[in-house]
Amino acid sequence: MEKPGKMFVGSPFKVNVQIISGKSDSIYSPPIDTLDVFVLQKQQQQEKVISENKKRTDLQLTFQAFDTGEYTFPELEFTVVSQQQKKTLKTSSFQIKIHSVLADSSQAIKDIAPPQKLSLTAWDIIIPILLLGFLLFAIINIYKALHKSKRPTFQPKETDNRPAYIKALELLENLKQKEFLKKGEFLLFYFHLSYILRFFMEEQYNINAVEMTTSEIRRNFTPQQKQAKTEVMNFLQSADRVKFAKHIPTLQQAQTDLKWLEDLLNSFASLPAQEDNNV
Repeated sequence: MEKPGKMFVGSPFKVNVQIISGKSDSIYSPPIDTLDVFVLQKQQQQEKVISENKKRTDLQLTFQAFDTGEYTFPELEFTVVSQQQKKTLKTSSFQIKIHSVLADSSQAIKDIAPPQKLSLTAWDIIIPILLLGFLLFAIINIYKALHKSKRPTFQPKETDNRPAYIKALELLENLKQKEFLKKGEFLLFYFHLSYILRFFMEEQYNINAVEMTTSEIRRNFTPQQKQAKTEVMNFLQSADRVKFAKHIPTLQQAQTDLKWLEDLLNSFASLPAQEDNNV
């Protein structure tokens, strides 16, 4: 495996696989699309004849991680097919720890000049104390004068009892009016789009989705329909790539994601109130 000394979200790493087989054997690898956190970005394959009946196949797989935490990279399977038999080979799993994005060291605060020694006299200390005492005395008397003839009135706290999907659709309409896509501001667009979905999930399913990472939502979000969870997690992972891995989507993809979220929210309008939380 080839990787940096410290892995960060969006950092690529390579997994090199070497297979020795018969000269006429064929090697197949199933589509790698079931990895939870790791996404396959590129695959390269080279073959080299090493003897009369043997060849060596070098596979280089480039992955990227899109979540933080410590994970087990799963086994990868490869099938070697010859004229007489078919054999399945597996790689070993290994542990990998993904950190959050590294802060730019150029933004660290540095001293412009060395500290200077400051000499204070007794009056430099007494005068500020007297002024502070006078100011505190004046504030107390003004506060008492203003509250002698006026008692505080308590306003009842207003609660928004509208359904969660209506509140989320209102936020979505506000996002459209900001026209981030016309300005090419995809990062801001996906930040707000992801927040609206998390806000809806928090209101609808009573989970703290706004404060959770995508992995935490995956563990806590259990809708009745598995397809609904798959679509929601795919959407959140796509948004994370834009927010944390600097992925730039196409305008058509951004508009498709916007339409998907709008259709999801509108689908709750036709459901009975008692079934909403189980969808």
